[in-house]
Amino acid sequence: MNLPLGDWQFWVATAAALGALVLLVRPFLRRSSGRPCRGCPTKPANRGTPTTLSIEGRRVR
Repeated sequence: MNLPLGDWQFWVATAAALGALVLLVRPFLRRSSGRPCRGCPTKPANRGTPTTLSIEGRRVR
């Protein structure tokens, strides 16, 4: 089985596949810098005050 190394479509498809693979694997890699990742919270979420839930005007716990 020979790879079509001279075909430009082969290289475009290969680059697209590698780019997709990088995007899929990137969130699972650890960062070496001290900065937190974009989606990681830096401090615990503030829960605030609890609210009451009511269904048809009656309070539900």
